[in-house]
Amino acid sequence: MLHEIPDQSGILKSLTKWHGIAHRPEDVPALVHEAFVQLRSGHPRPVAIELPPDVLQAKGVTKVLPCAEFNRLEPQPDTIDEAAAILAQAKFPVIQLGGGAAASGAGKAIQALAERLQAPVVMTDGARGLLDDNHPLALTSLGGRAVFPHADVIVAVGTRFIDGIAKPTHASGDTRYVYVNVDAGAAGAPRTPGCLVLSDATAAAEALLAALPSEVRASSSDKIGKVKAWSASQTDAIQPQTDYVRAIRSSMAKDDILVSELTQVGYFSNIAFPVHAANSYVTPGYQGTLGYGFNTALGAAHGNPDRRVVSLNGDGGFGWGMQELATLARDGCNMSVVVFVDGHYGNVRRIQQRTFGDTFAVELANPDFAHLASAFGLPFEKVDSPSGLHDALVRAKDSKGPALIAVSVSEMPSPWALIHPFVPSPVVPPANPLGEPLA
Repeated sequence: MLHEIPDQSGILKSLTKWHGIAHRPEDVPALVHEAFVQLRSGHPRPVAIELPPDVLQAKGVTKVLPCAEFNRLEPQPDTIDEAAAILAQAKFPVIQLGGGAAASGAGKAIQALAERLQAPVVMTDGARGLLDDNHPLALTSLGGRAVFPHADVIVAVGTRFIDGIAKPTHASGDTRYVYVNVDAGAAGAPRTPGCLVLSDATAAAEALLAALPSEVRASSSDKIGKVKAWSASQTDAIQPQTDYVRAIRSSMAKDDILVSELTQVGYFSNIAFPVHAANSYVTPGYQGTLGYGFNTALGAAHGNPDRRVVSLNGDGGFGWGMQELATLARDGCNMSVVVFVDGHYGNVRRIQQRTFGDTFAVELANPDFAHLASAFGLPFEKVDSPSGLHDALVRAKDSKGPALIAVSVSEMPSPWALIHPFVPSPVVPPANPLGEPLA
C-alpha cells in the first residue's frame, strides 16, 4: 500500500525457510502457530508472515492455539550403529563443532562423547563456548590444523565443514567421515563422502554415546596440550591484538557475553579470545556482515538483562548503527560498547594495498565520540592502550549500566593467515606439534 514491491511474497519465500500470508483475520493464529513450528524444528532459519493492511483492519472470530513444541530431529538407529562402529575402531578421532551444535545446545552431550573417545573438539566461530576453552580437549579452528591431518575419523557436528572459499575443512582418502546435521546437503560435495547421521546434534551425540563401548581410552590431554601451546605461540606473536584480547577477557566474568564485529581485534578474537561458557560469544559468522556487531549486542543485552554484554567494534562498522546509542541510553542496558578508532576501513585498506598497491575511499570521517556520547547522556572514556581499555571496562562493569569506550589505535598486523588456511602466511609456520603426517 505504501511501498510497491513486485512479487513481495516471492522475495520472502526466497529468503526464508517458510512463508505464509493471511487473507482473513481467521488465518492469523494458525499462521503464527505454524511459523513457530517451523522455527522449532529441523534447520533453524528465518520464517516470514505477511499481514496485509486490510486484514489487519478487519475483524473475525479465531481460536487461540497452544504453544508450538520444540521438535528435535532424532537419528535413525541404523545410522547411529554405523557411526558408532566407525568410532569404536578409531585410533585418533576428531570432532568439529559448528553453529548447528550451538543452536542445539549440544555442549554437555558433545563433551561426554569427546571424553569417552578422548577426541579433541575443534570449535568453529559459531560453536565457541560449547566446551570451555580450558577443557583439555577444546581447540579453536587454528588448533584444528594440527589435529585434522592425524585424524583417522572426523565427526563434523552441525557444521558445513567447508572453509571461506567453499573447500572442505579437511580432505583425505585416509580419513573416514561422520557428518551429523539436520541438513543432508552438509554431507555432500565438495566434502569427502562419509556416514550421514541426519539428526539434531544433541540427539545424535547422546545416541552415539549410548551405542559406543564403555571402554576407557588413553588420555589425549598431553597431545592436545601441545596443540594448545602451538596455537598460543602463533597468536601471541600478533600484537597489539593479543594484549587487547587479554585486556577484554580479564575484565569479564565467565558468562558475560562478547559480541564481536568485523574489526581487527574482532577477527583475531575468533581464534584467540578464551570462551568459557555457551552462548557467551557471538560473531557475524561466515557471512561477513559489516555493521552487525553493535545492533546485535543490543539484542543480546535486551534478551539477557541479567548478564553483562561487551560490544566489540571498529569505527567503520560502528558507523552503520551508531544512532542506536539512543536505544542504549533509553533502556540503560548493562552494556559496554568498545570502538577501536583508526580512521579507516582497515581490512579494505589492507586488501587494496596488497592487491593494487594503492588505496581508494577507505578513510572515515568519524564523529567526536566524546561529544556523541555526551549527546545521549552516556558515560564515555577514551583510551589508547590495552591496560587503559582494561581499566575502562572494569569501571564500566562496576557501574552496571551503559558506557562508550573509544580506543585510539594505528594500523595492526594481519592475523588472516591464522584465521583462514587459504591465506598465505608471511612467516614459516611452526612445525606440527604432533609431527608432520606422512604424505
